[in-house]
Amino acid sequence: MVVEEDGTYKASTMRGTLTQGTFYLRDGKLRYQLTRTTGRASLSEDQGKTVLTMMPVDPTADTGRTEYERVK
Repeated sequence: MVVEEDGTYKASTMRGTLTQGTFYLRDGKLRYQLTRTTGRASLSEDQGKTVLTMMPVDPTADTGRTEYERVK
């Protein structure tokens, strides 16, 4: 995943699908928007690992919870 300064991003899924969207803040919470779905996102750190978790508002088989681990 590559996130630009304006909040837009591009990411590859495990299936090889390219995903493009936008991160933004609403009411102090990190959100995202894609062409097919919107949802909430969160960053967590544990034992030196940084993980971005994305959860759609209405998850389906195609748009479920996704996690990206930061690679340094």
